[in-house]
Amino acid sequence: MLSNKSPQAIAIHLNGQNYTYEQLHSMIALEKKKDNQLEWLCGSYTIDFIVKFLAALKSNSKILVYSEKTSTEDLALVKKNIEENGLHPECKLILLTSGSSGIPKAVQLSLANILANTEAVVESLNFNEISSQVLFLPLSYSFGLLGQLLPALTLGKTTYLADHLVKVKNLIDTKDIEMISGVPSHLSALLKILNTDKCKKVTHVISAGAPLEISLRIQLVDFFKAATIYNNYGQTELSPRALSLSSKHPDFFKGAVGKVVKGLNVKISTENELLFSGKQVMLGYVNSDQNKIQNGWLHTQDLASEKNGIIYINGRMDDQIKVGGEKINISFIEDLLFKVPGLKDDSIKFKVFSYLDPLYGQQVALAYVGTISEEDFKKNYLVQVLEKYRPKKIKKIMSFPLNENGKIDVVKMRTLI
Repeated sequence: MLSNKSPQAIAIHLNGQNYTYEQLHSMIALEKKKDNQLEWLCGSYTIDFIVKFLAALKSNSKILVYSEKTSTEDLALVKKNIEENGLHPECKLILLTSGSSGIPKAVQLSLANILANTEAVVESLNFNEISSQVLFLPLSYSFGLLGQLLPALTLGKTTYLADHLVKVKNLIDTKDIEMISGVPSHLSALLKILNTDKCKKVTHVISAGAPLEISLRIQLVDFFKAATIYNNYGQTELSPRALSLSSKHPDFFKGAVGKVVKGLNVKISTENELLFSGKQVMLGYVNSDQNKIQNGWLHTQDLASEKNGIIYINGRMDDQIKVGGEKINISFIEDLLFKVPGLKDDSIKFKVFSYLDPLYGQQVALAYVGTISEEDFKKNYLVQVLEKYRPKKIKKIMSFPLNENGKIDVVKMRTLI
């Protein structure tokens, strides 16, 4: 999958050192073949990991990529599941994802899954139009590894790797960077430190991994004057890209998530759940008890609607709770709060989530970041939301806990209340 079109072109820039495509091919050739073995690789920002990963893709071995922050207990659990359940015959790559549960799930992907995803990403992001990208997403994360790095290496593009946002700024200030990718919290942070005059060569800004709010979409378009903004939806279970939409589409500023990418089919169930089938759908989890593929369709647990071929995400099935006998979604309560005057202000950020009360079952909580007191928040804002929809608990926090991929960690949020 590594390009050989321009051997002297820079493939990877890491810690001030350039590695050409010719050098990568030579390093891969020196790797010892480990046919039919399972290689455990830590997805670190090192040339050693990249070479070992590419060499394993080329060989008959299988690969399990884990994060530097994956605990020994979690790795032991995954190993136990592999020993007890075995692997799918077509398994090429195993990626770990915890989703919203905090419990590691080992996603099995085939080489066909990976190739189909690469083709879909290249087409949906117009990847051929750029010559370089800066990447600071973890390489244990499907968005970073399969969504951005591998397509670039397949096409012969240059990837500048940076493990800190300040390094990203320095690279954009000094190099000809054309593509930036990150989850919304990353992109929001970059807007605060980048100089818009230094970003004139940026033509592609890629967002995925979490909902991209309309307000941030507008800010990104205003800041990156020469760029197209791409909103994306996916899951590790989908290799990971599934939906994509650019800022050139009029529905982009209406909160639309995207159109289905090449290689996948999409439909919405009678329960309004978003389902996918096709080339990018995983082989299954190592632990078959966690499998969510039914009759060839992957059940995402995301609630969705469709209009003229464009998909909108309306919340999560596992965030549905009963309030006063009525089944509602957490996103419904958030939407009510967004309509309250003052809560659109950037000085207050809030997140609504569910928690389990030992006496009353699932309840609603709200955590926020801002200068206002909890009492004033309740008095000024919550009183304007209908009684039965008001969060039962409210907590002022210094900042939202994020996982290593830059997403709000709801599991940790529940420990704060």
